[in-house]
Amino acid sequence: MISSSDKFEYRFTCPLPNGLHARPANLLEQVVSGFGCNVVLENLSNNRVANAHSVLSLVGADVKEGDECILRLDGPDSEAAYKVLVKFIINELPSCDEKLPEVVCAAGDVYIPPVLQAAQAEYYLGTSVVAGLARGRVVHVQALALPDNLSSQLADEPQKEIELVGQAFAQLENEIALRLTSPLLTRMEKDILTAQQAIATDKEFRQKVVSLIAEQAISAGVAVMQAYEHFCDILRSARSELIKERVYDLQDISAQLLIHLYGSQPQAKVVLTAPSVCVADNITPSQFMSLDKSMVSAIVLAHGSSTSHTVILARSCGIPTLVGVKEACSCLKSGQDVIIDANNGLLIHKVNDKVERYFRSEQAMRAAREEYYSAFVDKDAQTIDGLPMLVSANIARAEEVAIAVAKGADSIGLFRTEMLFMDRDKAPAVEQQFEQYHEAVKAAGGRPVTIRTFDIGGDKNVSYLNLASEENPFLGYRGVRIYQQFNDMFRDQLTAILRASAYGPVKIMIPMVTCFEEVLWVRQTLDQVKLTLDNDHVAYDRNIRLGINVEVPAVGFIIPQLAGIIDFISLGTNDLTQYFTAVDRGNKQVSSLYQSEHPGFLKFIKYIVEQAHKSNLIVSMCGEMAGQLANLPILLGTGIDDLSVSIPSVLPIKAAVSGASASECSLLLDELVGLKSAIDVKERVVAFNNRPSDKSAVDVALVDLKADCVNKPEVIRHVCNMLAGDNRTGDAVELEKDFWRREAVYSTGLGFGIAVPHCKTSSVNCNSICVLKLKQAVEWESIDNMPVDVIIAMTIKDVEQAGNLHMKIFSRLARHIMHEKFRESLRTIESAQEIVEFLHEKLEIN
Repeated sequence: MISSSDKFEYRFTCPLPNGLHARPANLLEQVVSGFGCNVVLENLSNNRVANAHSVLSLVGADVKEGDECILRLDGPDSEAAYKVLVKFIINELPSCDEKLPEVVCAAGDVYIPPVLQAAQAEYYLGTSVVAGLARGRVVHVQALALPDNLSSQLADEPQKEIELVGQAFAQLENEIALRLTSPLLTRMEKDILTAQQAIATDKEFRQKVVSLIAEQAISAGVAVMQAYEHFCDILRSARSELIKERVYDLQDISAQLLIHLYGSQPQAKVVLTAPSVCVADNITPSQFMSLDKSMVSAIVLAHGSSTSHTVILARSCGIPTLVGVKEACSCLKSGQDVIIDANNGLLIHKVNDKVERYFRSEQAMRAAREEYYSAFVDKDAQTIDGLPMLVSANIARAEEVAIAVAKGADSIGLFRTEMLFMDRDKAPAVEQQFEQYHEAVKAAGGRPVTIRTFDIGGDKNVSYLNLASEENPFLGYRGVRIYQQFNDMFRDQLTAILRASAYGPVKIMIPMVTCFEEVLWVRQTLDQVKLTLDNDHVAYDRNIRLGINVEVPAVGFIIPQLAGIIDFISLGTNDLTQYFTAVDRGNKQVSSLYQSEHPGFLKFIKYIVEQAHKSNLIVSMCGEMAGQLANLPILLGTGIDDLSVSIPSVLPIKAAVSGASASECSLLLDELVGLKSAIDVKERVVAFNNRPSDKSAVDVALVDLKADCVNKPEVIRHVCNMLAGDNRTGDAVELEKDFWRREAVYSTGLGFGIAVPHCKTSSVNCNSICVLKLKQAVEWESIDNMPVDVIIAMTIKDVEQAGNLHMKIFSRLARHIMHEKFRESLRTIESAQEIVEFLHEKLEIN
């Protein structure tokens, strides 16, 4: 600290992986706004100086991770502001960042499926930021423009223009505040509206508009546009793409100001009457939120990136989105029929018959995949040798429960409630919490909802608790450790949870437990809250279950002692791994040592589960480890009862459980805990997952006696889709590439109208043979130059044990094909089951 009289300085290094973008800048400005002193931030890496009372100014400082910065405070309350700001920067700023969304397919990495090449498809390339396949009519969404009725740039009465713009700012502030109260907003929409609210109330933006009017005697509208361009220039010059993207939020706010100034929209409201592909140079967040999402098939932007707020909103709605399609605005006509393949980064702008077939085929493949998983929505997951496994969902807000249930979740295994306590100036009241918990329980429809009490501290701090600064907050005052100090807040939460339990099964989970005394205190407090509710004649579940989140290794060794006062445990493997390995997973220098596959850690997990089961406690797991399919054999080997995972992972995990053997997994785990390193464990698990499957290589699901394919690329694509539909490959695109790599060596057309495309590949989970009889023969460059109408396609799993198996089967096939009787039988058999039996006999395969 450097101080002199009422001047203070604080030097720090930016800890944010994505720099000081909108959300952390907004939070910093909120802290500064509580004080009247001048606060400036200087970025020493580029010498930019920002007014910390302005979000736009802070963002414009272009602060990136690792930049050295100085906060300078000057004024009567600067000492008080200094103390609060230092505390904020140390404790809260590092957790203000958010994970950047991943690009699905960059424009330079576009894969053009051979089917589309054969169809001579005409397309534009883009960067896929939200995957998916969609079709619709082009609807152009117009960009920001000055209203037509703004006849003059000059103002006859500048003071009147200043008053008008002041009213416009006030109306916009009130409008955004009102929209933020809507119960229909998703959390994502609320977060983005809050970021826009910060721009609408930004002091420097407003001051710039007012000063332009006063100094240049220009109209309010022109001043807004000039101020907009001024701050855009600053933002566009930033090194961070994330900061550059805030131009569109500023554009959005400027457009809304013009609406309030002139009483008409700068562009007509977009009304969608049919499935539409919305095309624009860029779509602002408010424009996106005004669209009828049921009619939006896809979004195509000439500019924009994966970090723009509009793209984030599109991702939350599951709308396929391409950005960087430079031809979108100039070359596409309104009403034009287009197909968006956002899995491959393509906008197909001319839809011919063959492209139409491609679209229908891809839709059918996705429908088959969804149908395969749909069988597990209402089905209990159970291994082939009878071990049941619950697969639950992790959520952060009540509105996610209905989605989780629709995606097959057996219960809500983790409701993170700390999100209800963050981004506000005081703790939520009992009634506010009850509404959320009641909504979640009601939506669960009788499925248990495990509500974790607030886990505040560490990386999740809140300003209104005024927690002291700590050198290592992850090992400090957080979770259950703060409950006795904030007893009223904890009791309020227990009250709300208990009231919600009257409407369906609820479980209470306590975070960051270390010792017996903490759990005993929680149990006693819960009993006291129950007594209060009894005295007030308030209904609740008297048998509500209490459990703990096992994150601290110490508590893993006292499970039997806790059994008398808890009913279940849940392994929070993110923190448990971190504490077990003594590694800060956010520290790049040691993050490689953060190993959930460490043999010692696996032995510890195995021990905890064994001790819990001996004590008749249910065991679940809710960390990242639970949702990784590669880890499933390890977890099944422990005998764990419940895996709580992200919503998209529920059905894949349930499907995988149903095809696994618990006894084999148990033997595997016994082997893994004796290995030397995490690397050895990973290699052994990969080998286990790649072992030969019990699935028959030939199955009726892999036989199509009336295949509607008109060329070789369609045949190979159809084979890959059949294998994906039967859950034999999780990467149909890579499998397709492997087929074509083999075809590039030599043609697999063996003559007599039969082709045998084949490959040895790591993209399948078992050896497979597909049989297709084509409705019409297709060219294959066969050795006899004749078209083919029978396809026998082979995929052999690329593992060490496979050897030259594919060539052995290929050779057998080639010998049989030389015999007319074999060919005649193959063509005359009319049922899939008979084809399967015939190939089993002739090819001597399992």
